[in-house]
Amino acid sequence: MASDRAGSVVALDKQEEAVECARKNVALNHLETKVQVRHGDLFSALEVNERFHVILFNIPFPPWKPKTPCQEANFDEGHQLLTRFIKEAKSYLHPVGRIGMTWSDIGDTDRFHQLLATKNYSYRVLVERKIGEVGQHVYELTPHATG
Repeated sequence: MASDRAGSVVALDKQEEAVECARKNVALNHLETKVQVRHGDLFSALEVNERFHVILFNIPFPPWKPKTPCQEANFDEGHQLLTRFIKEAKSYLHPVGRIGMTWSDIGDTDRFHQLLATKNYSYRVLVERKIGEVGQHVYELTPHATG
């Protein structure tokens, strides 16, 4: 019977404070042999030959220009980070790999879906919830073999 647990995890973040917090949590939970925490922008902290069966991505949804360091972690001006992620993620997936990511109606959902189609991803929505008037979603993305 196959285990549903990951053999190893690589966690990445652009903000040094988040990286330090994650490293402390890894140490507190004695997971140093299973979890690596790296500092870098998107995939920059990965080796070109690293491949993953699952990539989880918690995108900042609002496509607004950040004005403070806190907003830099929570805003994605013009969906630039989303666009980079969708374009680059395939390079780090195993052939049968998939992506799990969150999405919110605060972002431009039509643009998101068009980007997925353009970059040859199929998707399914695993979870949909409303918080007030805003929809929150969890997506599973699967890249097509070409594109």
